[in-house]
Amino acid sequence: LVNDLLDVSKLEAGAMPVNYSRINLKTVVQDGLSMLEQWAESRGIKLESKLTETFEFDADEKLLQIVFTNLVGNAIKFSTSGGLIVISAEQSETEIKICVSDTGCVIPEISKKKIFEKFEQVKTISQDGVPKGTGLGLSIVKEIVELHKGKIWVQSKVGKGSKFIFTLPINADSN
Repeated sequence: LVNDLLDVSKLEAGAMPVNYSRINLKTVVQDGLSMLEQWAESRGIKLESKLTETFEFDADEKLLQIVFTNLVGNAIKFSTSGGLIVISAEQSETEIKICVSDTGCVIPEISKKKIFEKFEQVKTISQDGVPKGTGLGLSIVKEIVELHKGKIWVQSKVGKGSKFIFTLPINADSN
């Protein structure tokens, strides 16, 4: 909680520098998934990367890793045994669009924008009604994506789960 609060404060104050370098999305995703693999396995959830290309673009690798850890970590938290989490991406001339999809709980329409605010959680999606986390992870993700001049949103449907989709510019000079 303390680290999350510090990160949010730095992001909001513009005090978290973005150290751009050319990164390989496939490597970042593989590193992130390997960190979360044991946890997912212990919950009976399968992690899958559908990245067949390397997708190289300018970003802060450390901050992007925070984005993936939070999005995949949330997907693990809110999925049940037998669930599947998939990372996919597509690239245009100007941006990359990355998707973290899961077969977990549905996010109600009314909550889709609120969940990116600090301390907001969808209490109805946990089976016992008890919040799972601090309510800061998605706020941090949104701040990092916007710091990179990108956008993030969520799609969620009954029987399909949720998809967190974000875009980032390909080149730092377009930021």
